[in-house]
Amino acid sequence: MKKFASVCIALIIVFITSAVYATTTFTAKLETDKSVIKAGEELEIVLKLENFTENEKGINVLIATLEYDKGIFEVVSENDISLVQFWNAPIYNSENGKIVMESNDFIDTSHNALKIKLKVKENIEENTTTEIKVKDISASDGEKDIYVEDAVAVIQVEKLTEEEIANNNTNDNKILIMTLAILGIVIVGSVCIVIVKKKM
Repeated sequence: MKKFASVCIALIIVFITSAVYATTTFTAKLETDKSVIKAGEELEIVLKLENFTENEKGINVLIATLEYDKGIFEVVSENDISLVQFWNAPIYNSENGKIVMESNDFIDTSHNALKIKLKVKENIEENTTTEIKVKDISASDGEKDIYVEDAVAVIQVEKLTEEEIANNNTNDNKILIMTLAILGIVIVGSVCIVIVKKKM
């Protein structure tokens, strides 16, 4: 009987301890729409949160830092970061890369949280490999802070070939000619209207 009572007490202690220390855990990763990108092109990256601990509360706050090579990509603005699921509109500081997200409800299921747009600069002079990170990820379940490993995407950036540069220049010239032609038509049309009105 004493042995049975001891076992019961031990089980109760384990249960209470588990209940006290149990918390939500999850992982973060970055998914990209392309792994190879050329100078001047845009890249979309999605921050995915997944592998949430079952039967736990979930999270309602998330803080992280976006890190990328500003020598390769144009500066990411708040307009380049958009909500995908569950969260309220994110707050983003382009100077230090800080991202803050809040939700009115606790989230405990795998989902795509954010979409981030990056544009490669036009003047890339050599092929290179670069990393985009969402790092220093921390979240809250309303009671405890939760820390998650960095999410990393590796991207191959390629410079434009001489043929592509020539094609781009040709396209730019065509656009310029079309714009000037339309502008000329508008001016001539306006002049004709004025002349007709004066004659009337």
